[in-house]
Amino acid sequence: MAPVKREVKHEPKLEAKHEKTGSITPLTSPTAPRPGTSPQRFKMSDRDREIIIKMRLDGIKPVQIAETLGIKASTVSMFLLRKRKKAMNSMDPDMVQLLARSPLPKKRSNTTRRDK
Repeated sequence: MAPVKREVKHEPKLEAKHEKTGSITPLTSPTAPRPGTSPQRFKMSDRDREIIIKMRLDGIKPVQIAETLGIKASTVSMFLLRKRKKAMNSMDPDMVQLLARSPLPKKRSNTTRRDK
């Protein structure tokens, strides 16, 4: 069987368009943060972490914890999610299976009962 020759089609190279000489847009590195767009990162202290855990164990919602500490609710939620994952990964596999089989607590209904 004879080898089949394939034709290679070459795409025309794109040429850079020349900008006007009066352009005011400076060239920047793609990895360099743009001024005004990079948010300032919040670094939580150990005390903040302890407060979040204690408040959550007391039944306070992440939104309320965030308002109390003056940080974003997503920061609190992500911190709690990571802590939960870390705790589950460090548990004995038998304990994880037991927790997975246990039923979730039932939610209360919003209907109110009235005595007649």
